[in-house]
Amino acid sequence: MNTAFQGLNRDRFDAKLKVTGRAKYAGDHDLANMAFGYLIQSGISRGQIRSFDLGAAQESSGVIAIFTPFNSLKLYHPLGREEGGASGDVIPLLQDTQVHYFGQTIGLIVADSFEQARDAAGDAGGAWATEDLGGGARHR
Repeated sequence: MNTAFQGLNRDRFDAKLKVTGRAKYAGDHDLANMAFGYLIQSGISRGQIRSFDLGAAQESSGVIAIFTPFNSLKLYHPLGREEGGASGDVIPLLQDTQVHYFGQTIGLIVADSFEQARDAAGDAGGAWATEDLGGGARHR
């Protein structure tokens, strides 16, 4: 480990801006044609998605696109740690209808603002069959 800079007093060029509230952060910049995303996450811990009810979400103001396993982007298998990947995910998102864990990403809403994407995600519904610990299935 390089210890050349340990214990040295260094001025932080942004310190005064931060403590006075004048620093610019990434979220403070408005860029033209910006889109925002909101993830839809699984409410079950294991099972299979049967369908999505996206009618209300698609009609929501500002919605640009909705991606689910039934209408997904082509994603490739994440890199493993030995390949330089650091996410820990081993399942490509939105590529199949299988739910492997609670909170798994099962959809993505893209809209003109974060608030519009979040509200549309609240309007999205789904139906799935869940697997219990005994291997049976419950339908919702």
